[in-house]
Amino acid sequence: MQNDHVIKWLLEGDVAIQFQVHRDLLGNTLPELQQRIKNEGWGKAFLEKRNPNGHWGQKYYQPKWISTHYTLLDLKNLQIGPDPTRRAILLLLASQSLTAGAIAANFDTARPTVSKHLQILTECELLTQEPKGREVFYQLNPSGMKEVADFIEPFRQMWDERFDRLEAIMKNLKNK
Repeated sequence: MQNDHVIKWLLEGDVAIQFQVHRDLLGNTLPELQQRIKNEGWGKAFLEKRNPNGHWGQKYYQPKWISTHYTLLDLKNLQIGPDPTRRAILLLLASQSLTAGAIAANFDTARPTVSKHLQILTECELLTQEPKGREVFYQLNPSGMKEVADFIEPFRQMWDERFDRLEAIMKNLKNK
């Protein structure tokens, strides 16, 4: 195969890249490799940047909506991100504020389970609560999402540079 040397090169990299190559390019599911991400390399470095309270930033950033999407994508690809239900809740609340009952109506899980997810997302400062009369509305906290995005930005820049170099290698090989 013409790309074998590129695959080999990628497999020599960080454990997160090894996992993604196996999963996305080779079609292998390797849970033991996935488990290593949080204990080794960039995944470990990423998780160690959290503050002692589990949060990522210092709460002084302005919202940048485009970062929300990429932040969630980065976390998903590293498979260290939030529970799929939590991701779905964040996406649901990206364009509107809703009560816990309205949020729960979108899922096939018990309402207390959704309430627990809302509690976790609120504690992580990814959601805020706004009481209106007897109801509490949940909404996305753009500054909380921005903190995560700002932390991830240097990693994104590093990967953009690496993929640019990989693209140049691939073009060079194609022209040979």
